[in-house]
Amino acid sequence: MSWEFWIHAYRPERDRARPLLDDGRALPVPSAGSARPNVAQVVAAFAEAGLHGQLGFEIAGLDLPDGDDYSRDLGTVYLSDSEPALDPDAPVEITLYKPGETTLAATLAVRHLLGPVVVIACDDDLEDEVLLVRPDDDPSALAAAWQWP
Repeated sequence: MSWEFWIHAYRPERDRARPLLDDGRALPVPSAGSARPNVAQVVAAFAEAGLHGQLGFEIAGLDLPDGDDYSRDLGTVYLSDSEPALDPDAPVEITLYKPGETTLAATLAVRHLLGPVVVIACDDDLEDEVLLVRPDDDPSALAAAWQWP
């Protein structure tokens, strides 16, 4: 089975997400006019979190760090929702193809940039799971509830 994960800022008008930590809190209301992070900010957040991999498109002046730690390897990372994000200042949506702790680590790394984060997990059978991660969710509680090994 192969997986594809999309990570983006929560948009209540579009995303029918359930909180990964269902602690009874209402779904968040994003600030009006919130700026989406650009590619350079996301790459920097991944690097600061000790994540490595390779970008799916060449972006002038940007790259993810190299590394040998498999548990921190994002694999190939796409940072655009349609066309290749060849501009470091382009808005970003993240696509990953490795389930497990690296996808959770990527989600945690960018939630301070995105605010509430939606993680959409799609498997070969097109069984989508749409989860919401809040900026203040406890990382260890998220890890315990994360359903992809």
